[in-house]
Amino acid sequence: MSMLSKGREVMGRVMMRNVWRLPPEELLAMYNRYMLSSRNHLEIGASSVYYAVNSNAQDRLNMDFTLIDSEQSALDSAKEELVNGGYHQSMIKLIECDLLNINDDTISHEDYESFDTIALNLILQDISSPMNDKFPKILNGLSSYMDENTSFFGSTITNTEQDPYTSMTKQYMQILQNVNYI
Repeated sequence: MSMLSKGREVMGRVMMRNVWRLPPEELLAMYNRYMLSSRNHLEIGASSVYYAVNSNAQDRLNMDFTLIDSEQSALDSAKEELVNGGYHQSMIKLIECDLLNINDDTISHEDYESFDTIALNLILQDISSPMNDKFPKILNGLSSYMDENTSFFGSTITNTEQDPYTSMTKQYMQILQNVNYI
């Protein structure tokens, strides 16, 4: 792991615990729960690969791992972290795209009918548009890559007074939890 990656990882965990009041252990617990036996994972946003690397995912060398982000440099850095964490380089697919425009042209259905697991962590707050616009757009773009066996999980920072969409987001996440997508 590069010094820059290590610094970003440490700073991210400090911010999560002390500023956003989100213990990193809770995110790691989600990855441990959902990625344990995943064979085909989609990670949205390069900043959360720390949790995939530190999860208890089995058979990393044979897991297809697709990573989507809007920045190629973030993708390249994240791939290095994944490889150093035991994932096989040839099984990692990087996709640079606008996260609000995920569609069949972004991820080929020739490669995947659906994913076993999809993680959307710590990225929504970085996209500059209202939550009630961006979250449904991303979910709609992902819908053709999910089936009844897909585990969709994630988190974002919505507990700020400046975010008028907090209650909508919480309600939507509760709905997803009730249908076993989180």
